[in-house]
Amino acid sequence: EVYSYNSYSAICNFLIFTKNNCQYILAMCLKFILFFIENMCSHIKTIISNMQDKKLKFRKILAKTILKYRLKTGKSICKISNEIDLTKSVWSEIEAGNRDPQLSTIWRIAEGLEIPPSQILMDIEKEIGSYFFIEI
Repeated sequence: EVYSYNSYSAICNFLIFTKNNCQYILAMCLKFILFFIENMCSHIKTIISNMQDKKLKFRKILAKTILKYRLKTGKSICKISNEIDLTKSVWSEIEAGNRDPQLSTIWRIAEGLEIPPSQILMDIEKEIGSYFFIEI
């Protein structure tokens, strides 16, 4: 089939229009993707910040709980840490809320305090309440 000049021109114009639209659509898609990524990064930063705040609060409540029970025993940090083979500095850091102990360390601390480990966790849970649920 033979195309006239007008047909050829119309096809070229259509192709240029389509090309420009594709570039526009691609640019808009990229803009949307960047906007989505920025918002997700912001949301993720907020979640991480909240988790860090909750971790800090947990450490502070744990410290307060351990201090309360140690004072009830009347034992010094030096004496109680020696009894459970934990350095004084580690005990002091935990009691100050500056250290996040492993569960096995909490278990040993509970032994030194002469209470079940579950007592420490129950006291923490009472104080924390529903604060530790992560909202996404």
